[in-house]
Parts: sequence; C-alpha cells; structure tokens
Amino acid sequence: MRTEEWERLIEEKGQKRGEKAGQEKERIRIICTNLQKGRSAEDIADFLGEDAEEIGKLCHIAGEFAPEYDVEKIYSRLKNT
Repeated sequence: MRTEEWERLIEEKGQKRGEKAGQEKERIRIICTNLQKGRSAEDIADFLGEDAEEIGKLCHIAGEFAPEYDVEKIYSRLKNT
C-alpha cells in the first residue's frame, strides 16, 4: 500500500471516530437537558427510543456531575468505564 493511501485511510478512520464522539456527546447533552427538566431515565429512554437500562446507567453517571452536567466530563467518564 502506498503512503498516500495509508495516510488517507488513517485520516478517514480519525474522522469517523470524531463523528462518533460528536454524536455521543450530543446524546449526552440531550439526556442532561432532560435530567435538568426533572425527567426520569425511563421517560428519557422512551423519548429517545433507547434501552431504559442503558439510559439509566448514563443518567446515573451524569448525576455525579449535577447540576452543571459537564458533557465533556461525562463523556470522559463513560469512555473510562
């Protein structure tokens, strides 16, 4: 494989990781916004059409960062669990 092709593949993989991280951070932001409005994990899961158990775990972690709900810190914690 040529160097240019290799570099392009690495760049594409990095972009995909960045997009995935961005989508996960947006999901966290939406969940935190709903938590700030007093919604339950079950209600948030229903609203997002996602698994209540998974949302419950995320809400528990996010709760550690209440009331500010720092998305970057929550994302970092999720990545390390």
